[in-house]
Amino acid sequence: MRALAAAAVVVALAGCSAVPTGQPERPEIYPDRTTPEAAWQTYAWAWRTGDVTVLEQVLGGWLKNDLERELEENSREQVSAYYRRDTEDLVVDDARWIHKGPALAYLRVVLRSSAVPRVELDFAITGRGTARPSEDWVITGKRFIR
Repeated sequence: MRALAAAAVVVALAGCSAVPTGQPERPEIYPDRTTPEAAWQTYAWAWRTGDVTVLEQVLGGWLKNDLERELEENSREQVSAYYRRDTEDLVVDDARWIHKGPALAYLRVVLRSSAVPRVELDFAITGRGTARPSEDWVITGKRFIR
């Protein structure tokens, strides 16, 4: 009986950290960077909609540097259009945590759209901040897998 209860707790906890698949949807709280999952969902929605203001908040590291460079060279409207391009029918086919620690997480996602039949990427998501780094998460890197 105890083993069954423990298994139920593990399943419940795993469900709490699940990453939604399908088309990215607007998170209930937007923007939200309080967990790695929330940061990913916020990023996916901002990417799909071209929400440059939220992308500035949810990107960190070299991804933020890339965005800043794009904004120096192009208007906000052009950068927004770049992010929105080919995302109208974007679908997350699979998403799973490779690592999830107190201040660093890696998420592997499989994406597809009419423009790209299939792509697999790893995203680095980092907790930052001075008071509570584990409650301010940003997308800091991405790596093409296949």
